Amino acid sequence: MRSLSGLVCVFGRDVVQPTKATHRGWFVNPFANNPWWCFFAAMPPALLAMILIFMDQQITAVIVNRKENKLRVSLNPSPLNLILQ
Repeated sequence: MRSLSGLVCVFGRDVVQPTKATHRGWFVNPFANNPWWCFFAAMPPALLAMILIFMDQQITAVIVNRKENKLRVSLNPSPLNLILQ
C-alpha cells in the first residue's frame, strides 16, 4: 500500500503513462495508417447517421408534444417531470 496525498492506494502505478511509452505517446494520429480516400469514404455514412439522429429527435418531440398526450406545464420544470408523470 502507498499513500498518495493522504489517501491510501491499494492497487495502481506510481506513474501515469501510456502502456508502451517508448513506442507511442498520448496522441493517436488518425492519418497514420489510413489511405487518403478513407476520409472521403467515411463522409456519406456519417452524414446519413447525423440525419437519422436528427430526425429521430424531431419525430420523438412531435409525438411527445401532441395534444392527445395531455401534458401540462408544471410550476417546477425539470427533465424528470416527463418520467414521473
